[in-house]
Amino acid sequence: MIKVLIVEDDSNQHPLLEKAFADSRIEAELSFAEDAAGVFKILGIQEFDLIIMDLILPDMNGGEIVKKLQSDPKTAAARIVFLSGALTAAGEDGEKINVSGRWYASYAKPLTPEKVNILFQET
Repeated sequence: MIKVLIVEDDSNQHPLLEKAFADSRIEAELSFAEDAAGVFKILGIQEFDLIIMDLILPDMNGGEIVKKLQSDPKTAAARIVFLSGALTAAGEDGEKINVSGRWYASYAKPLTPEKVNILFQET
C-alpha cells in the first residue's frame, strides 16, 4: 500500500480527496496536514511515497515548504505533486512548477480518480 501525505488546509476537502483515492485504482494510506507546521511534524515521524501539496496554506506557501524539504537530506528526494485551486485559471493539468531548479507536476482542484491515477504515472 502506498503512503500519501496530503497537505490541504481546507478540512472540507479531505473527504473529497479520500473519495478520489477510493474511486481510483490506487490503494493508498492517506495522512493529512493542514499547514507547514503539520507537514514538518508528520515528516519527522513518518515517511511517505508521495506528497500532494497545496500551494496556498495559512502559514507558508507550498513552494516554500518544498524548498525546506529539498534542503533536508531526509526529504530531499521526496516525490511531490502540487494540487491547488489557484491553478484552475493558471494553466493545464500536468504543467510543471519550478522550485529551486527542480520541476514538479501540478494539478488543479478538484482531484478526481483519473487524476489520482495520472499522479502515480508521472511521479
